[in-house]
Amino acid sequence: LNNLAMLEFDLPTPRPEIALQRIATAYEIAPNAVEVCDSYGQILQRLNRPREAIPMYEKTLRLMPNRIETRKLLAQCYEAIGRNDIK
Repeated sequence: LNNLAMLEFDLPTPRPEIALQRIATAYEIAPNAVEVCDSYGQILQRLNRPREAIPMYEKTLRLMPNRIETRKLLAQCYEAIGRNDIK
């Protein structure tokens, strides 16, 4: 489900709502899976919902603190909501 959700954005005609449904289902099944949490954040971010993406990225980093790409995405979300003071 995680991979299918991410692929929904790469289709010739992206289907963001289906991507969101798939990742929400994946999260219900495996709420502590690092990849699912990260993908959920990415999908929310791509849907221009950075405030909702932030908790997913933060959870991802609690589960696996060394994920540099997740840290970069989290910083983008903070910037998008005007939180440039986060270190």
